[in-house]
Amino acid sequence: MKQMRSECYRHTVLILAFSALLLVQAPTGNAVQKPERPVTNPCGSVMGVECGHISGNVYHNDYFGLSYAFPDTWKTIPQDVVLSVHQKKVEKERNDALRESHGKPVYLFESWDLLLALKFGPTPLPESKSFNSNIVLWADELSPQVHTLADQFEVSGFTRDPATKILKSPAPVTIAGRQFLRADRLDREDQRDVYHTRIVTFMRSYAIGIDFYSDDLQELEKMVSTLESLRFETQPDTGSVSGRLYRNQFFKFSYQLPDGLTPLDDYMMRQVDLRQRQEHMAELPALPQVTVIFFTSYDLLSAQGAPTSADKKVGPWLRIWAEKGFLTTTPENYFVNNSTFLMDDNIKGRKLPEKLTVGGRTFARAERWGKVQGTKVYEARVATVFNDLTLVFEFGAGSQKELDDLLGSLNSVKFD
Repeated sequence: MKQMRSECYRHTVLILAFSALLLVQAPTGNAVQKPERPVTNPCGSVMGVECGHISGNVYHNDYFGLSYAFPDTWKTIPQDVVLSVHQKKVEKERNDALRESHGKPVYLFESWDLLLALKFGPTPLPESKSFNSNIVLWADELSPQVHTLADQFEVSGFTRDPATKILKSPAPVTIAGRQFLRADRLDREDQRDVYHTRIVTFMRSYAIGIDFYSDDLQELEKMVSTLESLRFETQPDTGSVSGRLYRNQFFKFSYQLPDGLTPLDDYMMRQVDLRQRQEHMAELPALPQVTVIFFTSYDLLSAQGAPTSADKKVGPWLRIWAEKGFLTTTPENYFVNNSTFLMDDNIKGRKLPEKLTVGGRTFARAERWGKVQGTKVYEARVATVFNDLTLVFEFGAGSQKELDDLLGSLNSVKFD
């Protein structure tokens, strides 16, 4: 596995790379041409982390549901250029990693630059100009070594770079109702002291960070104060557990967890998701031209229990998630168009989708059973459609009776 972010004067490298690409694309006058290589629409049918756009001086990211207003006189690198640079970087790193692994599948942790705003724009500055203060908004997929926000600063090297001086150790701050961690350091670049502030939070399987760079401490604090404009929309995975009651603000439903199941915390849910992604990668041919696309999904809740008896190897579990409903217009055709739930090679038996009512809404339910590593497993999925999203409940157990008991917990679901 590879961690892709490099800390050493990263913003300078970014500015040079983006500026060079802009100059190549604008050989005459000041017009900026489109990149020669086509760039995928970041807000297309498979919405990803890169799904961002700029309107005026406001950056909005649909995947994370965040918006941020940077200083209104500043210039930004166009989003298509940001994506073009990212694609070339990932292609090189994929090829390098495959060469080092002798063609075996390699999982590359994603590292996205979402926004780069500069005080004087991306063109090289004349010597008479002061330092080109800049703001970088980024999202890094979290590695297994990152459990807390403090771990993110340590793993990234921000707090242990010998070429810098730590001015403020990581400390919690609350912005837009979310918990962040802030740290400050002093970098030395081109015979100049540069003040550098990093502010980070977690969302899903990513660290979202904002870096501020200036050679003037007073200006830096004004730049940091722009985070007062940061806003987060209610997302499909906006939910919480209180006691044994789960509430989701986006879908507006509540659900009572079955007895014996313990909800996983955010870190544990990330590890499960990462393990599944890595297992999926191992099943694919290790070809440089292969790009794995994961449909946009949101993990709402996962819970696990211990085996109910000594002769059972499988403990009960549940998982609730939402995913983009491509071609899914009814609960029943979720199992036909978007899910391989009923097509697994290990299946020995199945119950085809049938309608049922949960909390006053129409769902479809399907079941399957078979052996996994010599152990019999019974599973069920119950799905419904909300506009372009499919909401899915999944239950699993070591016996049909346990599965039926888990399915009975759906009687506690209530929609507002």
